[in-house]
Amino acid sequence: MLDWLNSVVDWLAQVWAAYSQLPPLEQFEKGWPYLATLLSAVLAFGWWLIRLGSKKPASERDKALEKALATIDQLSRALQSQSGAVAVESDAGPAEAAKAAILDLPSQPVANIEERSSAAMEAVAAGNMELAETIYSEVEAMAEMAALAHESEANASNLKGAEAARAIGALAFLHDSEKALAAYKRAVARNPDDALAWARLGHLFLRIGNLSEAESAYRKLVTLGEAESDKATEAAGYANLGSVYRVRGKLGQAEAIYKQALSIYEVLGSLENIAKTFSNLGIVYGIRLDLGQAKAMHEKSLAINKTLGRKEGMASDYGNLGILHYIRREFEQAEANQEQALAINEALGNKEGMANDYGNLGNVYYASGNLDHAEAMHKKSLAINTALGRKEGMATEYTNLGNVYFARGDLDQAAGMYQQALAIDKTIGHTEGVATTLGNLGLVYQTGGDLDQAKAMYRQALALFHELDIKPQCEHFQRQLDRLDAAQ
Repeated sequence: MLDWLNSVVDWLAQVWAAYSQLPPLEQFEKGWPYLATLLSAVLAFGWWLIRLGSKKPASERDKALEKALATIDQLSRALQSQSGAVAVESDAGPAEAAKAAILDLPSQPVANIEERSSAAMEAVAAGNMELAETIYSEVEAMAEMAALAHESEANASNLKGAEAARAIGALAFLHDSEKALAAYKRAVARNPDDALAWARLGHLFLRIGNLSEAESAYRKLVTLGEAESDKATEAAGYANLGSVYRVRGKLGQAEAIYKQALSIYEVLGSLENIAKTFSNLGIVYGIRLDLGQAKAMHEKSLAINKTLGRKEGMASDYGNLGILHYIRREFEQAEANQEQALAINEALGNKEGMANDYGNLGNVYYASGNLDHAEAMHKKSLAINTALGRKEGMATEYTNLGNVYFARGDLDQAAGMYQQALAIDKTIGHTEGVATTLGNLGLVYQTGGDLDQAKAMYRQALALFHELDIKPQCEHFQRQLDRLDAAQ
Protein backbone atom coordinates (compact mmCIF):
# COMPACT_ATOMS: atom_id res chain seq x y z
CA MET A 1 0.00 0.00 0.00
CA LEU A 2 2.81 2.41 0.89
CA ASP A 3 4.52 1.71 -2.41
CA TRP A 4 1.35 2.79 -4.18
CA LEU A 5 1.06 5.83 -1.91
CA ASN A 6 4.61 6.88 -2.73
CA SER A 7 3.93 6.45 -6.46
CA VAL A 8 0.89 8.76 -6.24
CA VAL A 9 2.91 11.40 -4.41
CA ASP A 10 5.67 11.10 -7.00
CA TRP A 11 3.08 11.45 -9.78
CA LEU A 12 1.79 14.70 -8.27
CA ALA A 13 5.35 16.00 -8.13
CA GLN A 14 5.93 15.04 -11.79
CA VAL A 15 2.81 16.91 -12.92
CA TRP A 16 4.01 19.97 -11.01
CA ALA A 17 7.49 19.62 -12.54
CA ALA A 18 6.00 19.49 -16.05
CA TYR A 19 4.03 22.66 -15.32
CA SER A 20 7.06 24.42 -13.81
CA GLN A 21 9.13 23.77 -16.95
CA LEU A 22 6.73 25.81 -19.10
CA PRO A 23 7.95 29.33 -19.95
CA PRO A 24 6.17 32.01 -17.85
CA LEU A 25 3.93 33.16 -20.70
CA GLU A 26 2.87 29.57 -21.47
CA GLN A 27 2.19 28.97 -17.76
CA PHE A 28 -0.33 31.77 -17.95
CA GLU A 29 -1.82 30.83 -21.33
CA LYS A 30 -1.57 27.01 -21.41
CA GLY A 31 -0.87 25.89 -17.87
CA TRP A 32 -4.43 25.71 -16.54
CA PRO A 33 -4.90 22.00 -17.38
CA TYR A 34 -1.89 21.20 -15.16
CA LEU A 35 -3.31 23.37 -12.37
CA ALA A 36 -6.75 21.80 -12.65
CA THR A 37 -5.26 18.31 -12.53
CA LEU A 38 -3.11 19.12 -9.50
CA LEU A 39 -5.83 20.84 -7.52
CA SER A 40 -8.38 18.08 -8.15
CA ALA A 41 -5.91 15.29 -7.53
CA VAL A 42 -4.52 16.89 -4.36
CA LEU A 43 -7.99 17.27 -2.88
CA ALA A 44 -9.15 13.78 -3.87
CA PHE A 45 -5.89 12.22 -2.72
CA GLY A 46 -5.91 13.99 0.61
CA TRP A 47 -9.55 13.08 1.26
CA TRP A 48 -8.77 9.44 0.61
CA LEU A 49 -5.74 9.50 2.91
CA ILE A 50 -7.79 10.75 5.85
CA ARG A 51 -10.39 8.01 5.33
CA LEU A 52 -7.69 5.40 4.98
CA GLY A 53 -5.78 6.66 7.96
CA SER A 54 -8.28 5.29 10.47
CA LYS A 55 -7.67 1.78 9.10
CA LYS A 56 -3.86 1.92 9.45
CA PRO A 57 -1.64 1.35 12.50
CA ALA A 58 -0.73 4.71 14.04
CA SER A 59 2.96 4.67 13.04
CA GLU A 60 2.24 3.68 9.43
CA ARG A 61 -0.62 6.16 9.17
CA ASP A 62 1.44 9.04 10.54
CA LYS A 63 4.32 8.40 8.15
CA ALA A 64 1.97 8.25 5.16
CA LEU A 65 0.09 11.38 6.21
CA GLU A 66 3.29 13.26 6.98
CA LYS A 67 4.65 12.72 3.47
CA ALA A 68 1.33 13.29 1.74
CA LEU A 69 0.46 16.44 3.67
CA ALA A 70 3.94 17.83 3.08
CA THR A 71 3.42 17.33 -0.63
CA ILE A 72 -0.07 18.82 -0.45
CA ASP A 73 1.28 21.85 1.38
CA GLN A 74 4.12 22.33 -1.12
CA LEU A 75 1.83 22.01 -4.13
CA SER A 76 -0.89 24.17 -2.57
CA ARG A 77 1.57 26.99 -1.92
CA ALA A 78 2.97 26.76 -5.40
CA LEU A 79 -0.45 26.59 -7.03
CA GLN A 80 -1.71 29.58 -5.04
CA SER A 81 1.33 31.54 -6.12
CA GLN A 82 1.02 30.61 -9.80
CA SER A 83 -2.78 30.97 -10.04
CA GLY A 84 -2.95 34.27 -8.16
CA ALA A 85 -4.99 32.86 -5.25
CA VAL A 86 -4.56 34.41 -1.82
CA ALA A 87 -3.07 32.02 0.71
CA VAL A 88 -4.58 32.11 4.19
CA GLU A 89 -2.62 30.22 6.84
CA SER A 90 -4.24 29.11 10.09
CA ASP A 91 -2.45 29.23 13.42
CA ALA A 92 -2.07 25.45 13.24
CA GLY A 93 0.14 25.69 10.12
CA PRO A 94 -0.44 24.93 6.43
CA ALA A 95 -0.27 21.15 6.70
CA GLU A 96 -2.91 21.00 9.43
CA ALA A 97 -5.04 23.52 7.55
CA ALA A 98 -4.91 21.30 4.47
CA LYS A 99 -5.82 18.30 6.62
CA ALA A 100 -8.81 20.11 8.07
CA ALA A 101 -10.02 21.18 4.65
CA ILE A 102 -9.73 17.63 3.36
CA LEU A 103 -11.81 16.28 6.22
CA ASP A 104 -14.70 18.53 5.09
CA LEU A 105 -14.81 17.09 1.55
CA PRO A 106 -18.04 15.24 0.60
CA SER A 107 -17.83 11.45 0.40
CA GLN A 108 -19.07 10.89 -3.17
CA PRO A 109 -16.16 9.37 -5.15
CA VAL A 110 -18.19 7.39 -7.70
CA ALA A 111 -20.48 10.31 -8.46
CA ASN A 112 -17.46 12.55 -8.97
CA ILE A 113 -15.91 10.01 -11.33
CA GLU A 114 -19.08 9.89 -13.42
CA GLU A 115 -19.23 13.68 -13.55
CA ARG A 116 -15.60 14.06 -14.60
CA SER A 117 -15.93 11.24 -17.19
CA SER A 118 -18.80 13.15 -18.76
CA ALA A 119 -16.68 16.30 -18.80
CA ALA A 120 -13.90 14.40 -20.57
CA MET A 121 -16.31 13.12 -23.23
CA GLU A 122 -17.60 16.66 -23.74
CA ALA A 123 -14.02 17.83 -24.27
CA VAL A 124 -13.49 15.11 -26.90
CA ALA A 125 -16.72 16.09 -28.65
CA ALA A 126 -15.53 19.72 -28.69
CA GLY A 127 -12.20 18.65 -30.21
CA ASN A 128 -10.16 19.67 -27.15
CA MET A 129 -8.05 16.53 -26.89
CA GLU A 130 -5.49 18.05 -24.52
CA LEU A 131 -8.17 18.91 -21.98
CA ALA A 132 -9.82 15.51 -22.45
CA GLU A 133 -6.56 13.71 -21.72
CA THR A 134 -6.02 15.84 -18.60
CA ILE A 135 -9.50 15.04 -17.29
CA TYR A 136 -9.19 11.33 -18.06
CA SER A 137 -5.91 11.27 -16.09
CA GLU A 138 -7.77 12.82 -13.19
CA VAL A 139 -10.61 10.26 -13.52
CA GLU A 140 -8.12 7.40 -13.55
CA ALA A 141 -6.46 8.65 -10.36
CA MET A 142 -9.82 9.20 -8.64
CA ALA A 143 -10.98 5.69 -9.59
CA GLU A 144 -7.80 4.15 -8.19
CA MET A 145 -8.25 5.98 -4.92
CA ALA A 146 -11.94 5.10 -4.69
CA ALA A 147 -11.20 1.42 -5.32
CA LEU A 148 -8.76 1.36 -2.41
CA ALA A 149 -10.90 3.40 -0.03
CA HIS A 150 -14.26 1.71 -0.70
CA GLU A 151 -14.03 -2.07 -0.92
CA SER A 152 -17.71 -2.39 -1.81
CA GLU A 153 -17.21 -0.16 -4.86
CA ALA A 154 -13.79 -1.49 -5.86
CA ASN A 155 -14.95 -3.39 -8.94
CA ALA A 156 -16.98 -0.51 -10.35
CA SER A 157 -14.14 1.91 -9.64
CA ASN A 158 -11.61 -0.35 -11.32
CA LEU A 159 -13.80 -0.54 -14.41
CA LYS A 160 -14.06 3.25 -14.47
CA GLY A 161 -10.30 3.52 -14.08
CA ALA A 162 -9.81 1.05 -16.93
CA GLU A 163 -12.16 3.06 -19.14
CA ALA A 164 -10.25 6.26 -18.38
CA ALA A 165 -6.89 4.61 -19.09
CA ARG A 166 -8.24 3.21 -22.34
CA ALA A 167 -9.46 6.67 -23.34
CA ILE A 168 -6.00 8.13 -22.66
CA GLY A 169 -4.54 5.37 -24.81
CA ALA A 170 -6.96 6.15 -27.63
CA LEU A 171 -6.09 9.86 -27.55
CA ALA A 172 -2.37 9.05 -27.70
CA PHE A 173 -2.57 6.13 -30.13
CA LEU A 174 -2.02 8.08 -33.34
CA HIS A 175 0.90 10.21 -32.15
CA ASP A 176 2.57 8.83 -29.00
CA SER A 177 3.19 5.08 -28.90
CA GLU A 178 4.90 5.13 -25.49
CA LYS A 179 2.09 7.00 -23.74
CA ALA A 180 -0.57 4.88 -25.45
CA LEU A 181 1.20 1.64 -24.55
CA ALA A 182 1.47 2.62 -20.88
CA ALA A 183 -2.21 3.61 -20.78
CA TYR A 184 -3.46 0.37 -22.32
CA LYS A 185 -1.27 -1.66 -19.96
CA ARG A 186 -2.98 0.08 -17.05
CA ALA A 187 -6.38 -0.58 -18.63
CA VAL A 188 -5.88 -4.36 -18.88
CA ALA A 189 -4.34 -4.48 -15.41
CA ARG A 190 -7.56 -2.98 -14.00
CA ASN A 191 -9.89 -4.90 -16.31
CA PRO A 192 -8.30 -8.07 -17.77
CA ASP A 193 -11.47 -8.73 -19.80
CA ASP A 194 -11.23 -5.49 -21.80
CA ALA A 195 -11.00 -6.87 -25.35
CA LEU A 196 -10.54 -3.48 -27.02
CA ALA A 197 -7.61 -2.62 -24.74
CA TRP A 198 -5.96 -5.97 -25.51
CA ALA A 199 -6.43 -5.36 -29.23
CA ARG A 200 -4.85 -1.90 -29.04
CA LEU A 201 -2.00 -3.28 -26.95
CA GLY A 202 -1.35 -5.83 -29.67
CA HIS A 203 -1.38 -3.12 -32.35
CA LEU A 204 1.13 -1.04 -30.39
CA PHE A 205 3.43 -3.99 -29.75
CA LEU A 206 3.26 -4.82 -33.46
CA ARG A 207 4.07 -1.19 -34.30
CA ILE A 208 7.19 -1.12 -32.13
CA GLY A 209 8.31 -4.55 -33.36
CA ASN A 210 7.65 -6.62 -30.23
CA LEU A 211 6.05 -9.53 -32.06
CA SER A 212 5.98 -11.94 -29.12
CA GLU A 213 4.02 -9.50 -26.95
CA ALA A 214 1.75 -8.67 -29.89
CA GLU A 215 1.03 -12.36 -30.38
CA SER A 216 0.25 -12.78 -26.66
CA ALA A 217 -2.18 -9.86 -26.72
CA TYR A 218 -3.97 -11.17 -29.80
CA ARG A 219 -4.18 -14.70 -28.38
CA LYS A 220 -5.78 -13.17 -25.30
CA LEU A 221 -8.44 -11.76 -27.66
CA VAL A 222 -9.12 -15.22 -29.06
CA THR A 223 -9.39 -16.62 -25.52
CA LEU A 224 -11.79 -13.86 -24.41
CA GLY A 225 -13.92 -14.39 -27.51
CA GLU A 226 -14.12 -18.14 -26.99
CA ALA A 227 -14.90 -17.78 -23.27
CA GLU A 228 -17.77 -15.36 -23.92
CA SER A 229 -18.95 -17.00 -27.19
CA ASP A 230 -18.15 -13.62 -28.75
CA LYS A 231 -17.38 -14.44 -32.38
CA ALA A 232 -16.46 -10.85 -33.28
CA THR A 233 -13.72 -10.72 -30.62
CA GLU A 234 -12.50 -14.20 -31.58
CA ALA A 235 -12.29 -13.18 -35.25
CA ALA A 236 -10.41 -10.00 -34.33
CA GLY A 237 -7.84 -12.11 -32.52
CA TYR A 238 -7.38 -14.35 -35.55
CA ALA A 239 -7.16 -11.43 -38.01
CA ASN A 240 -4.50 -9.67 -35.94
CA LEU A 241 -2.51 -12.86 -35.44
CA GLY A 242 -2.40 -13.01 -39.24
CA SER A 243 -0.50 -9.71 -39.23
CA VAL A 244 2.07 -11.13 -36.79
CA TYR A 245 2.60 -14.14 -39.08
CA ARG A 246 2.88 -11.82 -42.10
CA VAL A 247 5.65 -9.75 -40.51
CA ARG A 248 7.46 -12.93 -39.52
CA GLY A 249 7.28 -14.05 -43.15
CA LYS A 250 4.92 -16.96 -42.44
CA LEU A 251 2.75 -16.05 -45.40
CA GLY A 252 0.93 -19.39 -45.62
CA GLN A 253 -0.10 -19.18 -41.97
CA ALA A 254 -1.04 -15.52 -42.38
CA GLU A 255 -3.27 -16.27 -45.37
CA ALA A 256 -4.95 -19.21 -43.62
CA ILE A 257 -5.74 -17.31 -40.43
CA TYR A 258 -6.94 -14.23 -42.33
CA LYS A 259 -9.36 -16.49 -44.20
CA GLN A 260 -10.47 -18.02 -40.89
CA ALA A 261 -11.28 -14.53 -39.60
CA LEU A 262 -12.96 -13.60 -42.88
CA SER A 263 -15.34 -16.57 -42.69
CA ILE A 264 -16.50 -15.43 -39.24
CA TYR A 265 -16.91 -11.81 -40.30
CA GLU A 266 -18.97 -12.85 -43.33
CA VAL A 267 -21.36 -14.82 -41.09
CA LEU A 268 -21.61 -11.82 -38.77
CA GLY A 269 -22.10 -9.42 -41.70
CA SER A 270 -19.36 -7.15 -40.31
CA LEU A 271 -18.58 -5.10 -43.41
CA GLU A 272 -15.84 -2.95 -41.86
CA ASN A 273 -13.90 -6.00 -40.74
CA ILE A 274 -14.52 -7.83 -44.01
CA ALA A 275 -12.90 -4.85 -45.76
CA LYS A 276 -9.91 -4.89 -43.38
CA THR A 277 -9.40 -8.60 -43.96
CA PHE A 278 -9.60 -8.24 -47.74
CA SER A 279 -6.92 -5.56 -47.42
CA ASN A 280 -4.70 -7.81 -45.29
CA LEU A 281 -5.04 -10.65 -47.78
CA GLY A 282 -4.13 -8.20 -50.53
CA ILE A 283 -0.90 -7.35 -48.71
CA VAL A 284 0.01 -11.05 -48.47
CA TYR A 285 -0.62 -11.54 -52.21
CA GLY A 286 1.36 -8.39 -52.94
CA ILE A 287 4.39 -9.69 -51.03
CA ARG A 288 4.18 -12.87 -53.12
CA LEU A 289 3.97 -10.62 -56.23
CA ASP A 290 0.61 -12.17 -57.12
CA LEU A 291 -0.47 -8.74 -58.29
CA GLY A 292 -3.80 -9.75 -59.83
CA GLN A 293 -5.02 -11.31 -56.60
CA ALA A 294 -3.64 -8.42 -54.58
CA LYS A 295 -5.45 -5.84 -56.72
CA ALA A 296 -8.74 -7.75 -56.49
CA MET A 297 -8.55 -7.80 -52.68
CA HIS A 298 -7.70 -4.10 -52.35
CA GLU A 299 -10.45 -3.10 -54.77
CA LYS A 300 -12.99 -5.16 -52.80
CA SER A 301 -11.86 -3.45 -49.62
CA LEU A 302 -12.04 0.01 -51.22
CA ALA A 303 -15.58 -0.60 -52.51
CA ILE A 304 -16.80 -1.53 -49.02
CA ASN A 305 -15.01 1.38 -47.34
CA LYS A 306 -16.51 3.83 -49.83
CA THR A 307 -19.98 2.44 -49.10
CA LEU A 308 -19.38 2.81 -45.36
CA GLY A 309 -17.76 6.24 -45.75
CA ARG A 310 -14.80 4.89 -43.79
CA LYS A 311 -12.02 7.38 -44.58
CA GLU A 312 -9.17 5.61 -42.81
CA GLY A 313 -9.87 2.40 -44.70
CA MET A 314 -10.11 4.26 -48.01
CA ALA A 315 -6.70 5.87 -47.40
CA SER A 316 -5.15 2.47 -46.71
CA ASP A 317 -6.69 1.01 -49.87
CA TYR A 318 -5.52 3.90 -52.07
CA GLY A 319 -2.02 3.47 -50.64
CA ASN A 320 -1.99 -0.26 -51.26
CA LEU A 321 -3.27 0.13 -54.81
CA GLY A 322 -0.60 2.76 -55.38
CA ILE A 323 2.05 0.24 -54.36
CA LEU A 324 0.75 -2.22 -56.95
CA HIS A 325 0.86 0.45 -59.67
CA TYR A 326 4.43 1.26 -58.58
CA ILE A 327 5.49 -2.39 -58.89
CA ARG A 328 3.95 -2.43 -62.38
CA ARG A 329 5.87 0.80 -63.18
CA GLU A 330 2.64 2.72 -63.66
CA PHE A 331 4.12 5.70 -61.87
CA GLU A 332 1.53 8.35 -62.73
CA GLN A 333 -1.31 6.26 -61.31
CA ALA A 334 0.85 5.24 -58.36
CA GLU A 335 1.52 8.88 -57.47
CA ALA A 336 -2.16 9.78 -57.82
CA ASN A 337 -3.19 6.97 -55.45
CA GLN A 338 -0.56 7.93 -52.88
CA GLU A 339 -1.63 11.59 -53.00
CA GLN A 340 -5.25 10.51 -52.40
CA ALA A 341 -4.15 8.45 -49.42
CA LEU A 342 -1.98 11.24 -48.01
CA ALA A 343 -4.74 13.85 -48.27
CA ILE A 344 -7.11 11.66 -46.25
CA ASN A 345 -4.53 10.71 -43.62
CA GLU A 346 -3.48 14.34 -43.16
CA ALA A 347 -7.11 15.33 -42.65
CA LEU A 348 -7.52 12.52 -40.09
CA GLY A 349 -4.23 13.29 -38.35
CA ASN A 350 -3.23 9.66 -38.89
CA LYS A 351 0.54 9.88 -38.57
CA GLU A 352 1.16 6.19 -39.18
CA GLY A 353 -0.74 6.43 -42.45
CA MET A 354 1.09 9.63 -43.38
CA ALA A 355 4.43 7.91 -42.81
CA ASN A 356 3.41 5.13 -45.20
CA ASP A 357 2.26 7.63 -47.82
CA TYR A 358 5.42 9.74 -47.66
CA GLY A 359 7.51 6.59 -48.04
CA ASN A 360 5.46 5.34 -50.98
CA LEU A 361 5.65 8.74 -52.70
CA GLY A 362 9.40 8.65 -52.16
CA ASN A 363 9.56 5.36 -54.03
CA VAL A 364 7.62 6.84 -56.95
CA TYR A 365 9.98 9.84 -57.12
CA TYR A 366 12.97 7.49 -56.89
CA ALA A 367 11.72 5.37 -59.78
CA SER A 368 11.08 8.54 -61.81
CA GLY A 369 14.67 9.68 -61.23
CA ASN A 370 13.81 12.56 -58.89
CA LEU A 371 16.24 11.61 -56.15
CA ASP A 372 16.08 14.86 -54.18
CA HIS A 373 12.28 14.63 -53.83
CA ALA A 374 12.61 10.94 -53.01
CA GLU A 375 15.12 11.63 -50.24
CA ALA A 376 12.91 14.36 -48.76
CA MET A 377 9.86 12.06 -48.67
CA HIS A 378 11.77 9.17 -47.10
CA LYS A 379 13.23 11.44 -44.44
CA LYS A 380 9.74 12.72 -43.59
CA SER A 381 8.53 9.15 -43.28
CA LEU A 382 11.53 8.13 -41.18
CA ALA A 383 11.00 11.04 -38.80
CA ILE A 384 7.37 10.07 -38.15
CA ASN A 385 8.16 6.38 -37.79
CA THR A 386 10.98 7.17 -35.37
CA ALA A 387 8.70 9.41 -33.29
CA LEU A 388 6.09 6.62 -33.17
CA GLY A 389 8.71 3.96 -32.39
CA ARG A 390 7.42 2.07 -35.42
CA LYS A 391 10.27 -0.34 -36.09
CA GLU A 392 9.10 -1.94 -39.33
CA GLY A 393 8.52 1.49 -40.85
CA MET A 394 11.93 2.72 -39.71
CA ALA A 395 13.65 -0.27 -41.32
CA THR A 396 11.72 0.28 -44.56
CA GLU A 397 12.80 3.92 -44.73
CA TYR A 398 16.45 3.15 -44.00
CA THR A 399 16.26 0.72 -46.92
CA ASN A 400 14.62 3.32 -49.15
CA LEU A 401 17.22 5.94 -48.26
CA GLY A 402 19.91 3.36 -48.98
CA ASN A 403 18.40 2.95 -52.45
CA VAL A 404 18.58 6.71 -53.03
CA TYR A 405 22.24 6.90 -51.97
CA PHE A 406 23.09 3.85 -54.08
CA ALA A 407 21.53 5.51 -57.12
CA ARG A 408 23.76 8.53 -56.49
CA GLY A 409 26.81 6.27 -56.37
CA ASP A 410 27.45 6.85 -52.64
CA LEU A 411 28.13 3.23 -51.72
CA ASP A 412 29.32 3.90 -48.18
CA GLN A 413 26.21 5.84 -47.21
CA ALA A 414 24.00 3.30 -48.94
CA ALA A 415 25.66 0.44 -47.03
CA GLY A 416 25.20 2.37 -43.76
CA MET A 417 21.47 2.75 -44.37
CA TYR A 418 21.09 -0.92 -45.32
CA GLN A 419 22.97 -2.03 -42.20
CA GLN A 420 20.61 0.00 -39.98
CA ALA A 421 17.61 -1.54 -41.73
CA LEU A 422 19.08 -5.03 -41.39
CA ALA A 423 19.67 -4.61 -37.65
CA ILE A 424 16.05 -3.56 -37.03
CA ASP A 425 14.53 -6.25 -39.25
CA LYS A 426 16.59 -8.94 -37.53
CA THR A 427 15.54 -7.64 -34.12
CA ILE A 428 11.82 -7.72 -34.90
CA GLY A 429 11.98 -10.92 -36.94
CA HIS A 430 10.84 -9.34 -40.22
CA THR A 431 12.02 -12.04 -42.61
CA GLU A 432 11.07 -10.31 -45.85
CA GLY A 433 12.89 -7.15 -44.76
CA VAL A 434 16.02 -9.11 -43.84
CA ALA A 435 16.01 -10.90 -47.21
CA THR A 436 15.52 -7.68 -49.18
CA THR A 437 18.27 -5.84 -47.32
CA LEU A 438 20.73 -8.71 -47.71
CA GLY A 439 20.09 -8.53 -51.45
CA ASN A 440 20.69 -4.78 -51.43
CA LEU A 441 23.97 -5.22 -49.55
CA GLY A 442 24.97 -7.86 -52.08
CA LEU A 443 24.47 -5.29 -54.85
CA VAL A 444 26.63 -2.76 -52.98
CA TYR A 445 29.45 -5.29 -52.61
CA GLN A 446 29.10 -6.36 -56.25
CA THR A 447 29.28 -2.75 -57.43
CA GLY A 448 32.29 -2.16 -55.20
CA GLY A 449 34.07 -5.20 -56.67
CA ASP A 450 33.88 -7.50 -53.62
CA LEU A 451 32.29 -10.43 -55.47
CA ASP A 452 32.82 -13.03 -52.73
CA GLN A 453 30.97 -10.89 -50.19
CA ALA A 454 28.28 -10.15 -52.78
CA LYS A 455 27.72 -13.86 -53.35
CA ALA A 456 27.50 -14.48 -49.61
CA MET A 457 24.75 -11.83 -49.32
CA TYR A 458 22.85 -13.17 -52.33
CA ARG A 459 22.94 -16.75 -50.99
CA GLN A 460 21.48 -15.64 -47.66
CA ALA A 461 18.78 -13.61 -49.43
CA LEU A 462 17.96 -16.54 -51.73
CA ALA A 463 17.56 -18.93 -48.79
CA LEU A 464 15.14 -16.57 -47.04
CA PHE A 465 13.07 -15.95 -50.18
CA HIS A 466 12.83 -19.74 -50.61
CA GLU A 467 11.57 -19.91 -47.03
CA LEU A 468 9.01 -17.19 -47.86
CA ASP A 469 8.08 -18.99 -51.11
CA ILE A 470 8.40 -15.79 -53.17
CA LYS A 471 9.32 -17.31 -56.52
CA PRO A 472 10.15 -14.16 -58.55
CA GLN A 473 12.71 -13.08 -55.95
CA CYS A 474 14.17 -16.59 -55.78
CA GLU A 475 14.63 -16.55 -59.55
CA HIS A 476 16.19 -13.07 -59.44
CA PHE A 477 18.85 -13.94 -56.88
CA GLN A 478 19.61 -17.26 -58.49
CA ARG A 479 20.33 -15.37 -61.72
CA GLN A 480 22.58 -12.95 -59.83
CA LEU A 481 24.57 -15.84 -58.39
CA ASP A 482 24.83 -17.56 -61.78
CA ARG A 483 26.20 -14.36 -63.35
CA LEU A 484 28.81 -13.96 -60.64
CA ASP A 485 29.86 -17.58 -60.91
CA ALA A 486 30.24 -17.16 -64.67
CA ALA A 487 32.26 -13.97 -64.23
CA GLN A 488 34.70 -15.70 -61.92
